[in-house]
Amino acid sequence: LRHWLYHFALRLVAHEPHFKKLFKRRKKKSPGKGSGQRALVAVSDKILRIVYRMLRDKQTYAPGTDRRVAAYYKEQQKAA
Repeated sequence: LRHWLYHFALRLVAHEPHFKKLFKRRKKKSPGKGSGQRALVAVSDKILRIVYRMLRDKQTYAPGTDRRVAAYYKEQQKAA
């Protein structure tokens, strides 16, 4: 599963702006050797969370939902 998620993350980073931004942000966050690898693993993790949420909620993927969830957690983090 990890192998397929990793290769799917490569394709998404190459073709989807939302995932490309995530990749660049995570790569900048962890400079040094292997930063691209760590960023791709972070994108793979996001894919896995999205797929889980789609299966759990029985809904199709909507990028707007992903952004709302991220904004919610960001607000919760500020409040803590």
